Amino acid sequence: MATPNLQLPEWQQSQLQPHVTVNTALRIIDCLAQLIIIDRDLTTPPGSPNEGDCYIPAATATGDWEGHEDDVAMYIGGAWVFRTPLIGWKAYVVDEGIDLRFEGGSTGWDAA
Repeated sequence: MATPNLQLPEWQQSQLQPHVTVNTALRIIDCLAQLIIIDRDLTTPPGSPNEGDCYIPAATATGDWEGHEDDVAMYIGGAWVFRTPLIGWKAYVVDEGIDLRFEGGSTGWDAA
C-alpha cells in the first residue's frame, strides 16, 4: 500500500524491518517538502549523483530516466525514485535560478 498523494510506502502489519519502509518515506518527504531541482534539461541521469539530488528529466529521456519525462527524479538509497507531480507542486531550479509550478496537462512545469 502507498499513501494517496505522495505514494509513500506504508508500514504493513507484521512487516519485517519496518525501518526500511519508514526511512524510504522520510527520504522522499525530505526531497519533496522543499523541492530543489538541480537541472531540468538533462535527458540522461548524471554519472555520480549525490544522495537526495533531484532532477526533472527532459523530453526523450533515456537510461534509468526513460519514460519519466516531467516527473521528479530523486536519487535515494543508490537508485532513482520517481514521483509524478500533482497540479500545484512547486520547485526551485538551481541551474536556472527560477521557481516552477506544475500545471499538468500539456503545460507541465511552468514558471511560477
